[in-house]
Amino acid sequence: LPRQFLALLFVPVLYLQAFGINLASPSPDLPVFLLGVIVSERLLTLLGGAGAPLIQPGGLASADRAGDANPAEGKVRAALSILVLAAAGASIKLSFAPFAIVACTIATVFLVRHRPKNSHVALTAAMLAFLLGSAWIGRNIMLSGYPLYPSPLFQFPVAWAVPRERVVELQSMILAYGREPNLPWQTVLSSSDWYQSWAARIWRDQKMLLIAPFAGFVAAFALSLVSGRRRPARIWLFAVPALSSLVFWFFTSPEPRFAGAVSLVLGAGGFAILLNQFQSTRMLRAVDALILITLLAAALLPLRKNREVVFDRVHETPRADLKEFITDSGLKLYVPAVGNQCWDAPLPCSAERNPKLRLIRPGDLRSGFSVK
Repeated sequence: LPRQFLALLFVPVLYLQAFGINLASPSPDLPVFLLGVIVSERLLTLLGGAGAPLIQPGGLASADRAGDANPAEGKVRAALSILVLAAAGASIKLSFAPFAIVACTIATVFLVRHRPKNSHVALTAAMLAFLLGSAWIGRNIMLSGYPLYPSPLFQFPVAWAVPRERVVELQSMILAYGREPNLPWQTVLSSSDWYQSWAARIWRDQKMLLIAPFAGFVAAFALSLVSGRRRPARIWLFAVPALSSLVFWFFTSPEPRFAGAVSLVLGAGGFAILLNQFQSTRMLRAVDALILITLLAAALLPLRKNREVVFDRVHETPRADLKEFITDSGLKLYVPAVGNQCWDAPLPCSAERNPKLRLIRPGDLRSGFSVK
């Protein structure tokens, strides 16, 4: 089941990313997407039937090989990997945190109940997760003065801290961007009028990536309930992190790319569990082959007409037209003449003309900046 689940996701996401990113400057969206897929696969391994593979061996649909010889040990490894990978995802992008927290909670409950024999392995995994989280918090403090930036909570009393009102404004801009990117954030957050235009935009542009997979998950869950062939109910707990993340996403900043892999995780996972109701090895192998042929065809056929789109994804970093801005302290700041991006510019460069900006130690860029 886990390998089949991954086969449903990895090929299309790599295909979509090949057409959608600049390889010279990739965003954190891709690693967070992939971590969401992998953590969900680990959850499926963890929550499978006690002492037996979730699905009969056969092709990509075979059970996780790490757990075949010793299912209990394989599940412990799955729980430990969830702790580390979920912490890594949250340290890359804060919007992954709800997914990570729920996934880690499920893994921790499993470890507490089953107490692995090699306690030092569990301790090592917990320490790695703690170190990843600590490194992320430390980075945020060094860059902004806030451990949960762009949240204004828990400001540290450091000289380089971003003014609280600026952080609040930035957070409001992020919240508004996901709801209605074409209006001022004050207008968007002051009412719920954004919902209709947002729903129309999602329906128009995200049928295949958000709506269809979620509808497939609901259908798979319903069919599983009415089916005479039941799997342990706990297997559906794999969806709790994705559903929690989806709720958090909707009530904060429901921009489609901020959703990560949650909708595809739900759809593919639900389909894989439903498929598991049928224990025919021959049929499962046929489904494996059909899935891979379909996805590979969808990925490779466009190359005939769009070869340059795929193989020309490394672009030179643009150079913006710049102007000089002198702050009250005499610091020379480069600002873009048009737009709000510096691109490949000499330092220091900023789109914000703040007259209070100064070097903490005059003449030393390494000392950092302050606006106090």
